[in-house]
Amino acid sequence: MQSTLAIDTSTSRQQTLSENNCENEAITRAAKLAFDDRTRTTLRRRAENELIEEYGSLEAAFETTRVTQFGIKIGLGGVGFKDQVEYVQRRRMIDIEFHDEINGNHRVVYNLEFSNGIRMDLNKDMTKFAGITVRYLRESPASLNQVSNCVLETLNIYRKASVKSSDTSGGGIDLPPATGRYPSRSSGGGQGGESCTWTFYDPWGEVLFQMEGGCP
Repeated sequence: MQSTLAIDTSTSRQQTLSENNCENEAITRAAKLAFDDRTRTTLRRRAENELIEEYGSLEAAFETTRVTQFGIKIGLGGVGFKDQVEYVQRRRMIDIEFHDEINGNHRVVYNLEFSNGIRMDLNKDMTKFAGITVRYLRESPASLNQVSNCVLETLNIYRKASVKSSDTSGGGIDLPPATGRYPSRSSGGGQGGESCTWTFYDPWGEVLFQMEGGCP
């Protein structure tokens, strides 16, 4: 379903300290919707309430029937049909798009499953940051995922990232995973400044994806 749920995706206080002025950009709202736990919980609860209001229960919202086998029944009065019915879960989604002329459009898509309430899983093939799907980000080297400072800064609010510069000399940048870093306007961007590889991690320490852009 296309979601029209009213979710607060306002900027983090952290971004008011940055020189990149990202607080009003679409990536800020998209990243919060994808990775902020409180926002995800609010979205899940509102989706549950809307489905219950429309269908009467969550079970009814997710259940459909499928005829799997036909048979012939011969009885008094003629020939009829009987069928075997299987109850299967209906697939549902939340799909929210963010228009962004500067960075490329963003899209956050959740697959919804029913199991003692709704379970939401980020759809990696449909969710996009700066026009790039999460699946592509995961499977491609950082050099193919060049993004703006605001994309890096905003994602780093919600997910830890290690940062390593392209300069391999003794003065190069090599920072361990952490949140709250700000790419500098004077680095990266294809203007002769230094670029860095940002490796983002999920909450369990596994690599999510890599991006290339400005250095802190």
